Amino acid sequence: MLQRQLRIAAAMFLLGVMIILLYDIIIASRDSRKKKTFVKIIEDFIFWQISAGAVFYVIYTLNEGIIRGYEIAACFFGMILTHVTVGRKLIKGLKYLFFHCRIKLRILFDRFNR
Repeated sequence: MLQRQLRIAAAMFLLGVMIILLYDIIIASRDSRKKKTFVKIIEDFIFWQISAGAVFYVIYTLNEGIIRGYEIAACFFGMILTHVTVGRKLIKGLKYLFFHCRIKLRILFDRFNR
């Protein structure tokens, strides 16, 4: 029983890591181009609704739909730990990458449009 709960907690932790890494990619791509605040709010709302659905789907499939506090805590802890350790550097690196890709693509398309 304890091993099963540990496996579920580990799965929820990894789900939290995946969710926040995906969100960091969205943040970096969003910051590389200008968007209105309303569009950002809608994007965030949709993302977090889908993420919540994924969390509850994993809980439903792994634990027969029984929601336990440690499952949610493990997911949240995975998100926080990833964002604090890797997320900030990932966002900074992706912003740099997206910015330079946009510049190179703009130069490439300008050459073809002549």
